[in-house]
Amino acid sequence: MDLENANPGNILGLYVLDEAGEPVECPDVLEWGRWLEEHWRLRQIAHDELPGGYRISTVFLPVEMEYTRALGLDIEPVHFETAVFKDDKHLAGQRYATRAAALAGHERVVAALRRPDHGQ
Repeated sequence: MDLENANPGNILGLYVLDEAGEPVECPDVLEWGRWLEEHWRLRQIAHDELPGGYRISTVFLPVEMEYTRALGLDIEPVHFETAVFKDDKHLAGQRYATRAAALAGHERVVAALRRPDHGQ
């Protein structure tokens, strides 16, 4: 298999994080795989555990999840996701295009779950 030409134009939508924690395209499939193996801990950018069994996790998505490039869509790709779990059950999730939006979204979820009336 010719892996050098396996992802022409980054059609697979592969990304890694740069030194500042921002997504950058990585069309080289082998380089992308090495980055994932060596930097897997960098994928989680925020994590909170709250009373009542709630866990909020925000992660970098190394593959463009909305397939905008593959579908030829002219919209900003999604690179991050915040997920809410309670007692290890997935309750909700939200995806974001930027790290800043993901971190802000993470904080909104945490603040909402800390409010005493969040369950009503």
